[in-house]
Amino acid sequence: MYFSRFDAKLASQQTLDALSARCSPQRLVSMERFRRLSDRVDSCGVYALLRYALKREYGIDEKPYFYFGPFGKPVLTNCRNIHFNLSHSHGLICAGVSDAPIGVDIQQTISGSGGVEELFCSEGERALLKGGMELTRIWAAKESYFKCVGTGIPERSAEHDICTSAEKSFRSCGRYFTVLGVRGGALAVCSERREKIHYVDPNELMS
Repeated sequence: MYFSRFDAKLASQQTLDALSARCSPQRLVSMERFRRLSDRVDSCGVYALLRYALKREYGIDEKPYFYFGPFGKPVLTNCRNIHFNLSHSHGLICAGVSDAPIGVDIQQTISGSGGVEELFCSEGERALLKGGMELTRIWAAKESYFKCVGTGIPERSAEHDICTSAEKSFRSCGRYFTVLGVRGGALAVCSERREKIHYVDPNELMS
């Protein structure tokens, strides 16, 4: 799994122009749904990160195209044996590619106000919160699981006890998880095998 960050200084039209040149026409149409420049940078940036990951892991340099399954999980059109997943949030981006089903999530720091913990976290996960674990890490771990299995995020997420450990790496629900805090948020990867996490300088994605 690969992740990067586009801070406020990089959320510019110049950055977007450079990233857009790396995108497929399909991705550019998707990007145009966003109004804010920073969101457009994230959308093109995570696609460029997917291209980076595919080249590093599989030697594939062509622009990827994909479609979405019934619950929104993306599938590569011309490389269906390669599993992938994307996530972006307020300048944080990540992309996972694997031979096994994979789910990734990256989140800006989430506040526990408004009863979010009760709506999203199981009783066991709320116990982890009392022990000092950040809500953002639990949120990212659960989303990565639902994205990995491809069922979509259920309405009653609190009924699913998925984040069972405060350790950065653990096994739950028959899958391996790695959950890390990053500056401004947290990221998680869920897969049937252990996945390594790599940071990529955003400038590498624009060339």
